[in-house]
Amino acid sequence: MDDFEKRRIEFYLEETDQITEVWGGESSGDENVVENDNRSDHDTDSEQSVYDLEYDHERDCRAIKGRHRSTLDLWKTDGLRAELLPCVMSEKRFQFLLRCIRFDDIRGRDERIKVDKITHIRWVFEHFVDNCKNAYSVSEYITIDEKLQAFRGVQPDGPFKLDNSASSVVNRLVQPFRNTGRNITTDNWFTSVPLAIDLFNNYKLTLVGTIRKNKRQLPIEFTSTKNRPIYTSYFGFSEDKVTIVSYTPKKNKIALLLSTMHHSSTIDESTKEIKKPEIITFYNCTKGAVDTMDKKTENYTVAPKSCRWPLTVFYSILNIAGVNSQIIFQENTKIKMSRLNFLKTLSRQLMEEQLKYRLTIDLLPKTIKFRLKQYSTKTNEATGTSQRVRASGRCAFCERA
Repeated sequence: MDDFEKRRIEFYLEETDQITEVWGGESSGDENVVENDNRSDHDTDSEQSVYDLEYDHERDCRAIKGRHRSTLDLWKTDGLRAELLPCVMSEKRFQFLLRCIRFDDIRGRDERIKVDKITHIRWVFEHFVDNCKNAYSVSEYITIDEKLQAFRGVQPDGPFKLDNSASSVVNRLVQPFRNTGRNITTDNWFTSVPLAIDLFNNYKLTLVGTIRKNKRQLPIEFTSTKNRPIYTSYFGFSEDKVTIVSYTPKKNKIALLLSTMHHSSTIDESTKEIKKPEIITFYNCTKGAVDTMDKKTENYTVAPKSCRWPLTVFYSILNIAGVNSQIIFQENTKIKMSRLNFLKTLSRQLMEEQLKYRLTIDLLPKTIKFRLKQYSTKTNEATGTSQRVRASGRCAFCERA
C-alpha cells in the first residue's frame, strides 16, 4: 500500500454550494467607509491593489502564527512585534484597508441578494475554484469530504439554490473527472450503494468508503456484532460490481466499508495477526486528504476575529490557497520545504515590490527606512529617488473609475 501513499496528492477543491452552514454573528454592514488615513509614517497610496496589500500582510501574519492577535500587538514597538510588518505598511493603513475591503460591486447588490445570499463573495470564490482546477490536475485517488464555511443567511429559491444531499454534492464535485477511471474516497456521510453504482456505470469512477449500518441494502449478518470473533471479516459481492466488507477490529465493534474498486476477499498480509482486508488498508491510505488540509490551514492561518462573514470566507480562501500553492510548487520543482519556510518565502516575495516602493518615500521615519534597507533587496543607490506620485481616484479594477 506504500504506492498509494506516495501517489496520493492532498489537494482540496471546494464548490460554492458547499457553503451551507448558517452563521449567527452580527454583521458590520457593507456601507462605504470614508476615513482620513493619518498614518504615523506618512505612507502614501501605492500602486498595488487593496487585495495585494491585504494578501501580503496576511501571509506574513500566518507565518508568525498571528491568528486572533490584535493588530496593535503585531505592530507594537516593545521589541516583540513582527519587525517586517511596519516596513510594509502602518497599522492604521492596514486597519483602513481592512474596514474598506469589499468583494463585489455594491451597485445592484440589493437585487442580487434576493436570489443569492453569498453574492458578497461569490465572484472571488468561483474564480478561486476555477484557478485551482486550471492550475493542477489531481492524481488518480481523490478524497471528498465536507468543510462547512459559515455565512449569514439561508440560500433562497432560485438559480443558486442547489441540492446539498450527499449524492448530489459528490456528483457535482466529480464532474471534471468524469470518464477518467479515478477512484473516489468518501466517509459514511457520502457513501451509499446507489451512489457507488451510479459513479461506476455513468461516470466510470470507482468508490471506496465507510458506510453506515442503517443502509437498507446491507444484510443483517454484516451489521450484527453478536458472537463475532475479533479480526474476522465478512465479504459480500453483488452483480453491480459492489463489494461490501464487515470487519471486527475489537469486541462488539464493526467497520463497514463499500468498494467498487475491489472485487475479491483479499486480506492485507502486512497487517499480520490483525488481518485487515485490503479495502480497509486502501481506505486508510487515501481518506486523510481533507483532514490534512484542515490541520494545515488551522496550524498557520490568516484568520483573525471578524464579525463580517465575507471576510471570514476570504480568509479561508487564503488559507487553502497557501496549501495549494505549496503543493504546486513542490510538484513543479521537486523541492521539499516545511510549511513554515514556504509561507515565509512566499510572504517575502509577495511583499518585495511594496518594500521597494516604500524605499522611495522620503518622509518615512528613520527607523522604518533603516529596516527597509535591511530587508529589501533593492540597492542603496535607489534610496532617495523621487517618490512616485499617483493621481487620486478609484483603482483600475473598478468599473466606476
